[in-house]
Amino acid sequence: SYSYIITDSRLPVKNYQGTIRVTLAPEGRSLVTWFSTFDPDGVSNEEATDVISGIYSSGLNNLVKHFNQ
Repeated sequence: SYSYIITDSRLPVKNYQGTIRVTLAPEGRSLVTWFSTFDPDGVSNEEATDVISGIYSSGLNNLVKHFNQ
């Protein structure tokens, strides 16, 4: 697993702490779990969650493109 914080960005969040975890899945595959905590900054909780979810979806989809066989 890898944990990180974002201290300064253009994202509409503050106090962001994230973790990416890779665990063994059936048939020798990997399961990637990406999660975080944060506070909305200047937007609603739903808007901040949508932005972060979009980043996660894009990142995870790129992993699939590069590593899915």
